[in-house]
Amino acid sequence: MFFRRRSRPTRNEPDPLFPGLSQREAEKLRSELREKLIESGATIRFDALRGIIDHPRHGQVTVNLENLVGDVATSQHPKAPRVLSRTFIDSLLEGNRVAGLDTAELYAGLR
Repeated sequence: MFFRRRSRPTRNEPDPLFPGLSQREAEKLRSELREKLIESGATIRFDALRGIIDHPRHGQVTVNLENLVGDVATSQHPKAPRVLSRTFIDSLLEGNRVAGLDTAELYAGLR
């Protein structure tokens, strides 16, 4: 019996949805974003350069991932997808938490 092998695209080819990243780097960034959001009880769906996050406390939030993808693409550090995605999600969730505070709660949190 002979089996025909399908040619698979190499993982180093450019990713069509995350320009500037290879398919391997783009998948690493997507998985890091998913893992970080799962830690906070949220999920994410990707729509080109947008992420649609369903969070239990913040509801549905759509974020632009263009700057994050650009930062990962220009970084030389091997852990850039992990570090930058975690920082991005932390600042996103912190920003949503601060947006709902009144002035007294904001000043109390700064102390």
